[in-house]
Amino acid sequence: MATTSTSRSSNRTSLDVEYSAPTRAATEAATSALMSLTCVTSKSCLNRAKAVEYASLPKPRNTPVQDMDKVPALVKTGDPIRNIAPCAACHGGIERKLGTPWLEGMPREYLAQQLGAFASGERRNDSHKQMRNVARGMTPAEISEVADFYARQAHE
Repeated sequence: MATTSTSRSSNRTSLDVEYSAPTRAATEAATSALMSLTCVTSKSCLNRAKAVEYASLPKPRNTPVQDMDKVPALVKTGDPIRNIAPCAACHGGIERKLGTPWLEGMPREYLAQQLGAFASGERRNDSHKQMRNVARGMTPAEISEVADFYARQAHE
């Protein structure tokens, strides 16, 4: 609130301003608004937002695969010659390591896009470049096969 007062002796006007700190809600709203403005132009920010959204979804429990011949080789055994670890060793199916996303039930297009982003170096949020090295060693057909496998439905 601003008030003005006039001093009779000097005929000067002084402006007295009372300041109140913004509330936490107002600060968070302003920060959110600024972040959304910067995310509009940033593809990596939008991809990060998608990743956060998918990570927050409940984890699907697909029917365990009964026929191991249907599991892509890279998922179950990897390819040691090319230094590619089995996908399932970190991302579910066999076990899951802390800090790695559960991939089962995620959209096929999203999985393929993220593997492509790791391969090109566009996505760099992997510790010690693990996923970038794996994805660079994968062929487009292998990326498609792995994405198809993890995106399978529970009834298959």
